[in-house]
Amino acid sequence: MQTTALNLEFRSTRAPVVSRKGISLSIFNVTKNVGNVVRKLGRPRAVDSADTRVRLLAAARTCFGQNGYEKTTNAQIAEIAGITTGAIYHYFPSKVELYAAVFEGVQDFIYSEFEYAINEHDTLVDRFNSILDISVRINRDDPSIAGFVVDVASEVQRNPELRQVTSLLRHRTSGFLEKLCDDAQQNNEIRPGVSREALQDLLNALLSGLLRFSTLINDSARHGAAVEVLKLMLSNAVFTSGPYVVLPRRGPRESQLAV
Repeated sequence: MQTTALNLEFRSTRAPVVSRKGISLSIFNVTKNVGNVVRKLGRPRAVDSADTRVRLLAAARTCFGQNGYEKTTNAQIAEIAGITTGAIYHYFPSKVELYAAVFEGVQDFIYSEFEYAINEHDTLVDRFNSILDISVRINRDDPSIAGFVVDVASEVQRNPELRQVTSLLRHRTSGFLEKLCDDAQQNNEIRPGVSREALQDLLNALLSGLLRFSTLINDSARHGAAVEVLKLMLSNAVFTSGPYVVLPRRGPRESQLAV
């Protein structure tokens, strides 16, 4: 009987990474070092269920990012995950539900990382710079995340069923950049004449554009170098040089993934 070897690695400073055939599983919070384990193909035992679900979601994320939603097959996902095609239905009754689960996992991971990073800073420049740094690290550690994200917008346009399930999940992240810009405006960080709405659109476009750029060049060092130049440009473009009036922070608000 065919077997599948799993290997647990640690690449991120905040979360461990499980990989199989070069597929990173870092976004699904695997925290136990299981070493090298042999899994049998087919429906997983209860004790293996969580680990199998992790591998299934990571494999699906990679396939959706590389092949698109319509061209991705259960056979492709199962081969990477190391299970049978029938075992997929043990976790997700349909391809739409599998896509939605991948989308939710990616959203949760990215914005948890972003929100954690900005908590250490008070100004918009420092906060956005920390977001850019996290984006570079995520892409370096697991390029499949960017590969999946950049295709979401086009996939939901082509597939109405995906538009419905992803719209239900976006409410958690609908105001992330809006909150950053609101705080900056209240702290007098934005130069007179610069629209807060336009600034928010710019930051969204920068994140989206850099994400797509990273998938096109497939070069994390080049991606990181471009981000460093962007930091210099932003610090001298639309923001005042201070002094800032840093107001008490408000509670967390929802944000939107730049796609």
